Amino acid sequence: MATMHSQSRTEWEDGETADVDEFGEASVEPISLEKEKDKPWRECGPTCDGEWTSCFEGGYLFRIVSEKKKWAFYNDTNMFEMLVVFTFGRDSQIKAEGNTKITRNENGEFVATAVIYPLETVMFISGNWSGYRSHVEGRPLSRGYLERIAQANEGDSEKAMLEVRRLCPSGDAEVVLAACIAHSAPFVDPEFPPTSSSLDKGKGLLSPLPWRRPSEYLPKELAGHVALFRMPVTAFSMRRGDLSDSWVMTAMAALAENAEYVKNMFRHPVDRSRTAKEAGVGAHRVLLNRDGMWKSYLVDNYLPVVGSGPRFAQNGSDPCEMWVPLLEKAYAKRNGGFANICTGDPLMALCDFTGCPTTRLDTAFLGTSDNPDKSIEFFERLVALSASGHIILFSTPGLGSDKAKLINYKERGIAIGYALAVLNVRRISGYCLLRLRNPWSRGVRWEGNWGPASRLWDEHPEVAAACPGHDGAEGSLWMDWDEMKEYFVGCGVVFNLLRHYDYRVPGIFAGAAPSVCLEIAVAAPVTLASTLSQPEHRGTEREALDYEPLMLSLAYGTGHAEEFAVVANTSKDAENPHSAYVFLHGRDLSMIYEFRPEHSPYLLLPRRMELAAETEAATLPFTLGLHSPTRITERGAVSVAFRALSASNEVFENYQQFTNDGAAVSATYQVKFPNSRLEELTADRIV
Repeated sequence: MATMHSQSRTEWEDGETADVDEFGEASVEPISLEKEKDKPWRECGPTCDGEWTSCFEGGYLFRIVSEKKKWAFYNDTNMFEMLVVFTFGRDSQIKAEGNTKITRNENGEFVATAVIYPLETVMFISGNWSGYRSHVEGRPLSRGYLERIAQANEGDSEKAMLEVRRLCPSGDAEVVLAACIAHSAPFVDPEFPPTSSSLDKGKGLLSPLPWRRPSEYLPKELAGHVALFRMPVTAFSMRRGDLSDSWVMTAMAALAENAEYVKNMFRHPVDRSRTAKEAGVGAHRVLLNRDGMWKSYLVDNYLPVVGSGPRFAQNGSDPCEMWVPLLEKAYAKRNGGFANICTGDPLMALCDFTGCPTTRLDTAFLGTSDNPDKSIEFFERLVALSASGHIILFSTPGLGSDKAKLINYKERGIAIGYALAVLNVRRISGYCLLRLRNPWSRGVRWEGNWGPASRLWDEHPEVAAACPGHDGAEGSLWMDWDEMKEYFVGCGVVFNLLRHYDYRVPGIFAGAAPSVCLEIAVAAPVTLASTLSQPEHRGTEREALDYEPLMLSLAYGTGHAEEFAVVANTSKDAENPHSAYVFLHGRDLSMIYEFRPEHSPYLLLPRRMELAAETEAATLPFTLGLHSPTRITERGAVSVAFRALSASNEVFENYQQFTNDGAAVSATYQVKFPNSRLEELTADRIV
């Protein structure tokens, strides 16, 4: 098994340092978010005075009674509309205030009903009452309410779009941005505009919403403090909103274990001096992978909002920090709308964020429950993966699953439908332990065998010394291996190659023959990771269809003239390629392999199964990816040339041995540097 290790550097090889203040973080000023000490509300608070009473434990809805015996209710949430029903004694003398409706029931009692929407203070009743009983209920915001507030806000966003169209009628976001910078005009993205089309794309999953910039929905005293990054980037930076994208939140939290990985996504891919100018007109970039290629996605800073904050993801503690909602928005743009990022696999999101190979280990993990040998073998692999700096995720069951019904995850502080990142894996004194980051605990302390209060830490000081954060103070928890098998239902790994050089070479299959292959030579043993990607289905008309069956094959010379032999093919496990010819239905297939000089040159061959049905397209675009720990050059430690084999070559008929009849071809390729600088070049080799 070839093993790749995550490298650590503080200075990039192209001369740029990792601490360049591209985002103006040095000028960020602190803001005061402390609420009045004697007031319990989290948001703006009620607009009237009086004696308040919380209607729910923890706040959310408050009743305010004035000295003049007038009642009001204040909804302190962005997420719920509150149904308020009070039944007053029949001797009461009360009057409806605002939109309250009062009826009399069969007992002659007065029944007062009102609905209080987010952050509203609503007058309820006035007068004298003779006893009462109450029913209050928080409900998800109704479609009717959301449509009303969206319609009321349409004029503002339409005016902004019209002003930009007058300035520059182009539908190309880059062209429009250049015009906005030249005229100091606020940028509006023509490719992903602040309209309902960017939310739902006709799927009927999401209601219309108002779109506002931070300067429009934040209180005036905070509007001037808006910045992309204001606080340390951590796994606790994000708070999920009303969108079923826990898989995206999980991926963001896992990546945020290293702040530089997140910040590199927002860097300008060509010229860092442009970042501040673009941010000055409300434009931001996020570098994401799609169809195997890197693209810098431009977004404006309009966000879907309700009340005083984003409806979807946001920073959990600083409303002026924007990287969380803007990353979610850019990912929605990549996939054609917010509705298209409802439900998914966090490994897939991490692949799109990082471009790194991934492997699902669910089958191997589930096979450990009743096989002690497999259990030990799998745990040892986790030890090795963790030591190499790779990102390991364990997933909890989804809502409604049998396991979620059997175990009270909420009481144990573990959220269902999420995945937790592994921070450490330890085998010590006979114990097999894993440390997990848990941003979704909602303050509930883990009470497992090795919970913060467990006596085992005192009984085994050598274990405590080897297990940082066992007091739970860092938002992490330690589990033994048996507990892991009890609470989790899946496992996967992202091979962390973010410090590597990432090369992308696009091509096209004509039938089974690829337009380009890679001829790879190495001067010393080196482990490289290769990837074969095909076009994304999510958010397209092909969304419900399987991906085409593909495979990557690696071959080198047999020593007989131009005869080559296939020595490895992709499998479901990137670290364990095999000799079998298995075409897999997957968007991305990867292979990690140790290349040796005595076998150079190698041929890396994209493979497509012979067309099996008339409905399959005769051509299929693909992208070859290659991760290298050192920069690839013509005469360097790793060199790569572009070759095209004849369409009739035996290798495309699954022969192990074949003649290397490759001819040199030119290709336009990308190279992404470790600091996310992006270059595009055209040549017959990587230069």
